[in-house]
Amino acid sequence: MAHEEDASSIGAASFERKHSEYHTDESAGDAEHAGYSSAFRKWSGRAERRIARAILVLAALLVVSQLLLQFPSVRRLVTSADRAEGIPFRQSTR
Repeated sequence: MAHEEDASSIGAASFERKHSEYHTDESAGDAEHAGYSSAFRKWSGRAERRIARAILVLAALLVVSQLLLQFPSVRRLVTSADRAEGIPFRQSTR
């Protein structure tokens, strides 16, 4: 058992030695990471607000367009489906 503990501690020391050369100045990396994180949060906040605003505008346009299609005069100008129906429903009543 003692041999296994020595091997694992040697492996851990070797790992730390190999990777310490890549992280010589931890504080510089942390500051850079914090700056990037802050910039990303700003950008993503703006993007999220723009997407939410676009969704609201599109939903409002959908409601308005559906309301306008309730009027026959507007529906005749906008769509061709009513003209292709044949005999309109209101005229077919006897």
